[in-house]
Amino acid sequence: MKYVVKAFSSLVFSIVSVTATAQEEPHWSDGIYVGGSYGYTTIEVGAQMTVDNENGPIIDANLDDPYSSGVTQGPVNYYSDEQKPVTLDFFAGYRFMEAMGGDIGVELRYATSVTQTIFNFTDVSFSAAGLYGTYKTQGPVYLKALLGMGQSTYDVNGGEYVTLNKSETGISWGFAIGQEIFGGAIELMYMIYPDVRLDSDEQQFEFSYDISGAPCPGGDNCTDSVINLSDKISFSTLSVGYIYSF
Repeated sequence: MKYVVKAFSSLVFSIVSVTATAQEEPHWSDGIYVGGSYGYTTIEVGAQMTVDNENGPIIDANLDDPYSSGVTQGPVNYYSDEQKPVTLDFFAGYRFMEAMGGDIGVELRYATSVTQTIFNFTDVSFSAAGLYGTYKTQGPVYLKALLGMGQSTYDVNGGEYVTLNKSETGISWGFAIGQEIFGGAIELMYMIYPDVRLDSDEQQFEFSYDISGAPCPGGDNCTDSVINLSDKISFSTLSVGYIYSF
């Protein structure tokens, strides 16, 4: 997925470089616009799962092949420091003022990721919403900056004992490069959303786990396990989208 975004980003930059030499006179662009984009969110979460397994079968630190050879018996650690789920962004804005050689406006944004599975049984997802002030340079090829307040939400669902839904509000910002085309514009957008900070009792989940995937209690090899998260979860989104201006 991230390679598709990077390839499309290269296309955007190619369009920009070709058209930059043929720019028309910069003009004031007021009015309402709506848009959407497709990309991925980098979630820095520092997740680690430790399976006790002191009395269980010999297992590998690889959940895709838990009984492979050349392995060790005893506590085994699994890591998911960084997650990159596919993310969709939707936004609408209004440019109402010309100042400092550019257009001033406001923009409302909503981002939501698809669910990503870590450790073979825990689903995680991200969403965010924010209201931003915007500054956009004038001309067919432009830069846009956003600064405002946003709310990030991180959701974890791994069963009865592994669950978390935490939101936090704070400063959010981003920037974009765009090319006007087909009555609107193509934009390559990078956004930073507020960090979600976890209390100590929200960072650790203790549960019983069977490496074979059997449910616990009831599995033949259920053993004490724990998932730990870092105290701060960070979110950044890279996406490519289209804006239509009315």
